[in-house]
Amino acid sequence: MNTPCFLVVAAVTAIIFSASPSAAQAQDCQSLWVRRNTIFKEAGLCFKTSRAIGVFGNSGCRYDSADDVPLSNNDRNAIVEISRLEAVKGCDVADSHPVATKPDSRCRVMDPTGTPLNVRTGPNGSIIAKLQNGVLVSVIEATADRNGRSWVAVVKYPTGEPIGWVYREFIACF
Repeated sequence: MNTPCFLVVAAVTAIIFSASPSAAQAQDCQSLWVRRNTIFKEAGLCFKTSRAIGVFGNSGCRYDSADDVPLSNNDRNAIVEISRLEAVKGCDVADSHPVATKPDSRCRVMDPTGTPLNVRTGPNGSIIAKLQNGVLVSVIEATADRNGRSWVAVVKYPTGEPIGWVYREFIACF
């Protein structure tokens, strides 16, 4: 029997939202991804990745950027906590796969806009440099900003020379 995707998402979401704090920490990356994106879906975010569109759709969406989505304090706090758990677990918030965290891991800049990727002093910090698509970097630290977006500190691959902070969704680790 084929279960409609929205029923699966609703069931998973009901389980996640009813979980206790200790159960929340035991959630896997997939569950955290669903929980975080459910909040954004309910607030009107238009998803860009085929995975998120496939799970949540874009019907009724109103905001093209997570920056523009109005969130209640409760939703904002929930996203910050989910993002913190994702970072602790090493989740890749774009695809919910483990993110490379060892300095010898490789990641490639892949900004879908085709423009150079801004390098910042910290999450949402001042722009200090730009990286072209295809540049290899290593992730050494991950965090989330107050809106739940994932940011990573990167160094040059393979030398380890510090670069700065970049928006996580614009690099692919392998």
